[in-house]
Amino acid sequence: MAYFILPFGGPMKRSIVSLAASACLIALLGSAGPARAATATYVSGTGTDAGNCGDPAAPCRQISAALFQTDPYGTVHVLPGSYDGFDITSAVDIVAAPGTATVLSGGAQAIAIAANRVRIMGLTLDGFSGVIVTQPDSVILSLEDCSIIYGAAAAAMGFDFRTTGGASTLSLIRTNFIRTEYTNASNAVRIQPTGAASVKAVFDEVHVNRAPSGGILIDGRFTTGSNSLTIRNSAIAGGDGFGAAVYDSGTGVSTLTIDGSTIADNATFGVVASGSNATARLVDSVVSGRARPDRHVERQHHLAGR
Repeated sequence: MAYFILPFGGPMKRSIVSLAASACLIALLGSAGPARAATATYVSGTGTDAGNCGDPAAPCRQISAALFQTDPYGTVHVLPGSYDGFDITSAVDIVAAPGTATVLSGGAQAIAIAANRVRIMGLTLDGFSGVIVTQPDSVILSLEDCSIIYGAAAAAMGFDFRTTGGASTLSLIRTNFIRTEYTNASNAVRIQPTGAASVKAVFDEVHVNRAPSGGILIDGRFTTGSNSLTIRNSAIAGGDGFGAAVYDSGTGVSTLTIDGSTIADNATFGVVASGSNATARLVDSVVSGRARPDRHVERQHHLAGR
């Protein structure tokens, strides 16, 4: 049997090196295309949308431009400035230092959400409506340290959450709702799933001042799913309608729990539970003002030592 030994660096070795180099070149050519930030983008009131939003030293001007360059589940860092309203269509975090960034929308909502997972932190939203959620199902949404200025048109709302299927979770933390002078605006907050959708919501340190027709509403009349809203350490005061309400006459059950909160000086009812499948519970809370709570309300006072 004959054996052939090729010297190191011979034809076979050169062929292997050549193939490896070709593969690298193909990979590089295949990755060519528009620059896109993988996880983080930046916007500033002094930025420009012509640049790469992924460079904190050269931020974009508008949040909408940054969202276009942010991969799903990435983060848009919002530096001080004033920004136009925008739509969210993929999972994202939008983060600002509280009180430093304002989203202005003169003719519509400040933010429209059509995505399954969104977290918004630190923004001041100023529009006819604040936030409108149009994603059809299974939304995970969190607002933290935000202020929502709303009510500059009829039927305008601070926050409108409507889904048509799946189980959604909603969290509002340290968020303020501020009504403008327009008297025909609607609720500060409406949670209204339809179809077979269900919602589990928790509000903590939420303040609603001078709501137009109603403060915070969870409405299960149009869904077969069951819903719950817990309001903690919050205040709803001075509105032209009810303070907090739960409606449900469908096949599901809707429950409103108010814990450690104050509902005061609202024009019609402090707390309303309407429908055979609606329940409202008060724990260590105060309801006072121009009308007593609806007769369906169940009061539970948990006092120390009792």
